[in-house]
Amino acid sequence: MPDLSAGIIMNAFAYLNLHYVVIGLAEDSGYYLLVMKQFYPALFENVIWSTGRVLDETVKKCAAFTIRLLLVTCTKRH
Repeated sequence: MPDLSAGIIMNAFAYLNLHYVVIGLAEDSGYYLLVMKQFYPALFENVIWSTGRVLDETVKKCAAFTIRLLLVTCTKRH
């Protein structure tokens, strides 16, 4: 998981100008950050957490509810 700096969080909120949900991709096929313009409870229903399917399920739910989604990567500092 990358360092969750203020800059990462600020960028994620800035992306909400064009998207309804922003997900920060983690190296383990999950995500480390989920920012929403409004609360979408359906994204959290019937999720089996801590599995390799969480990201895929979340993306599919966004598509099913036509929620504009942005997936972002984070580069680690060396």
